[in-house]
Amino acid sequence: MHREFLVCSSEPAPSLVETLAAVVYYHHGEGLDVGHTFPIGQPWMAGASLDYFLVSRPYPFSPDLENCWIAGHHIRLLWLLPVYETECSFRHREGLEASKSRFDAAGFDILALDRPPVV
Repeated sequence: MHREFLVCSSEPAPSLVETLAAVVYYHHGEGLDVGHTFPIGQPWMAGASLDYFLVSRPYPFSPDLENCWIAGHHIRLLWLLPVYETECSFRHREGLEASKSRFDAAGFDILALDRPPVV
């Protein structure tokens, strides 16, 4: 099974192409999967302060988006959710389900360049 990664933005940003390339390179060495968090090394977009990603199922879009078949190959599409370092720490302490509950309760705009932290 191949993994692909999805990051969403409300506006075009060539920097996201570079970010995705770095994520794919990192994935080949680390084997990213649902629940992994990692620093990006800079804000995910200009003007933002979120500088980590949480690898997640693409649940805001459709359950069918995660698993797809292209030319006979199973592709698993995972969402890169921009998060704060404090949210990464919370995820490591309390677990992925606790983090998802906090994100769901906050109801933030997933396309916002910046948002208040949920923890």
